[in-house]
Amino acid sequence: MHLLPTGVTELLRFLVSLKRINKFLNCKEWEPNVFIKPPESNDEMSNTIEMKDCSFAWSVKENAILKNVNFSVPRGSLVAIVGRVGAGKSSILAAIL
Repeated sequence: MHLLPTGVTELLRFLVSLKRINKFLNCKEWEPNVFIKPPESNDEMSNTIEMKDCSFAWSVKENAILKNVNFSVPRGSLVAIVGRVGAGKSSILAAIL
């Protein structure tokens, strides 16, 4: 009987995840000419995105929720941002955009 609450919680998480995946897979394709391509670089080691010692908050009045962020994303690489709920995935993506 003690497993029932856990089972219900996991079922709800599953359904939320399934809804998100379904929404993503059924969304319209982007038009290729909508995106602005960065200028070509001859330097194969150049980074498309680079952040050094950055801190981010959702508004000027709030304390920083991400502090001392350091990372670089090489040109042409595919990166996944993963983590638990509340870990800051949406925050880092908003900061990048």
